[in-house]
Amino acid sequence: MEKRPNNYFDDIPIHRNQMVILAILVLAYFFDQTDNMVVGYVAPSVMKTFGITMKEFAPAQSLYFIGKMFGDPKYRWRTIILFLITAGQNIPSFVFHGWNTALLQANGVEQAAALTISTIGAVGIPLGIIASGYVGAFGGRKISIGVQILLVGGLIAAYMTVPYNFYVLAILYFCFQFISMCCAMCLNLYMAESFPTQIRNTGFGVINASGRCAVAAAQWLVPYLYAAAGSTGVGAFIAGICLMGGLVTLILGWRTGSASLEEVC
Repeated sequence: MEKRPNNYFDDIPIHRNQMVILAILVLAYFFDQTDNMVVGYVAPSVMKTFGITMKEFAPAQSLYFIGKMFGDPKYRWRTIILFLITAGQNIPSFVFHGWNTALLQANGVEQAAALTISTIGAVGIPLGIIASGYVGAFGGRKISIGVQILLVGGLIAAYMTVPYNFYVLAILYFCFQFISMCCAMCLNLYMAESFPTQIRNTGFGVINASGRCAVAAAQWLVPYLYAAAGSTGVGAFIAGICLMGGLVTLILGWRTGSASLEEVC
């Protein structure tokens, strides 16, 4: 059987049963992410109920991700590159996701409107997961991931700086969630394909744990950035992280397409 380009594992065709399983997995991952959504949704109410500020609530956001990270890389340079790429995807995704509702309300947006925007954005999560199967292989994953991280940075910068308009913000946030989740799925495969079998679990675990540490540290910064420079400052910080992650991916990353895992690793 002839090997197709960008075929990573085999040539087995996908039938209806596999599509049903994929749909179930998409829903499972969507509900798995609801804990992140709940933290973001309830943050304004928690701060209001207990009379605390964004700065006082920041440790809760941070410690939440430290708790998630617990679960020696052989390829040191490759691990460092993957950490920078992962940080460039994880920090914008989780920090923006976790603080979005609180930042909207801090800027005077009504609670109902803020929660509606966040809910509309959540619809993009399962759609992004599905889309990753179609765009992930572009450019040996490297190009696809790098471009998506840069797009996320642009969306966040626009979201944080445009004048308030419910429909514009809802569309931008939906696009952010869609592309961010698509990128996350592509990145998971990219990391798995970047280590040989004997150290794949260790390497993947170290990168994920390091990424969670980076997210935890970034969660503390948001209230201080908002106090110093408002939404523009927060947006510039997150967009800057995206710029770093995207450029590292495109310049220093490697292609994992059109080659066996042995050749890639």
